[in-house]
This record gives sequence, C-alpha cells and structure tokens, in this order.
Amino acid sequence: MFQGKMMRENTTFWEKVFYSYAKPLLDSSMTQQIRFEQYGELPDRLKVCHEAENLESSIQHFIKKNPQDRYAFLKGIFRANKGAFAKFGAVRCFLTA
Repeated sequence: MFQGKMMRENTTFWEKVFYSYAKPLLDSSMTQQIRFEQYGELPDRLKVCHEAENLESSIQHFIKKNPQDRYAFLKGIFRANKGAFAKFGAVRCFLTA
C-alpha cells in the first residue's frame, strides 16, 4: 500500500522538479485502485476557500478605496494574483528565449 510523501510543504525542490514525490502514488495506481485517503491532506493555502477569501478581501479593498472605480474588480483580481502573474511572465519569457 502507498505510504509515501505527497506534494506538501516539506517537499524538496528536487522532488518537485523530478516529480519523485508522486512516484509511489503512480506505482500504486498501476497495481491497485487508489483511495481518496492516499492523496494526502491539502495545505490550507491551496484550498479554494482560502483563495476565495483572499480574492474577496482584495476586491473589497479597492471598492472601499473608491466606490466609483469601474476597475475595482479587475484591480482586486490582479492584486490577489500578482505573484502568479509574475511567475507566468517569467516562465513565458524564459520559454520564448
């Protein structure tokens, strides 16, 4: 039965690069049916409710700042995801180079 380490906060950089953290789960999928418990617990920062709260607070920040701002929703989305946008831009620049 699968008892390996899944994608968690303590996964090392090289395990993420080579996807070695998922090998026990992939091996298990070839020999038996995978149960939901084998996937492991999702960190709080990756749960949908955390993302929704973060997005809502960012949008509300701009609405309170200027209730007449037409772009408050767009600014809130950008503020909540600015780290992801920066990573996306860096990866796209690297891939096109």
